[in-house]
Amino acid sequence: MKKLGVKFTAFAMVCLLLTNIFAGCSYFSPIVGKWQDAKSLDILEFTRDGKVILEANAFIITGEYEIIGDDVIKLSYEGLGGDILGALGADNYRYSISGDTLTLERGGTKSTYYKIE
Repeated sequence: MKKLGVKFTAFAMVCLLLTNIFAGCSYFSPIVGKWQDAKSLDILEFTRDGKVILEANAFIITGEYEIIGDDVIKLSYEGLGGDILGALGADNYRYSISGDTLTLERGGTKSTYYKIE
């Protein structure tokens, strides 16, 4: 009976550890948080659950993001704002993070964001 309890405890601890590892992958992603564009003052927010919120001037555009490579992020916006950005080919960006600085690049144009939260 005692062996069964030890085995169950060990199994439960392994399951808990694996859950934390897999759930933690997105939780500790360095892109999660709010970033402000250095020039336009637009704000990009990336959430732990894959949502992206763009605050540009008086507009708020929501959507989803997906890291699809070591340095590529796919942004998919919803609604009319998403249609406009999608028509401009604004889906995949090269990105890099260094400290509190996020750089997004598409078509030779770079945007620099600074982490604000």
